[in-house]
Amino acid sequence: IALVRCHTPCLVHGILASRWAHRLREYPVLVVNTGYLPGEVVFSLRGIGDVDLIGLLRERLGPEEHLGGIIGYGHRGATGGRFPRERLGEFLEKMGVG
Repeated sequence: IALVRCHTPCLVHGILASRWAHRLREYPVLVVNTGYLPGEVVFSLRGIGDVDLIGLLRERLGPEEHLGGIIGYGHRGATGGRFPRERLGEFLEKMGVG
């Protein structure tokens, strides 16, 4: 998984994830934005090809783990979520990028 971190009040995490997924075709791209919602992290996960990203989230986090937020909406090729900011380190560690 390729990680891109940003801190902006702008809704850019989905666009960044899509653009980087096209450049880094062999990796799912995870973009975390710590500045969009106060006290929360929002993220987008994108990939190119036949990668089930919701399945990847469930594999890494466990089927019931939502980190106190909403995780795994979207579809197999584009997903994301949000959770409390204090859980960012745990999320990155479980995703294998922290």
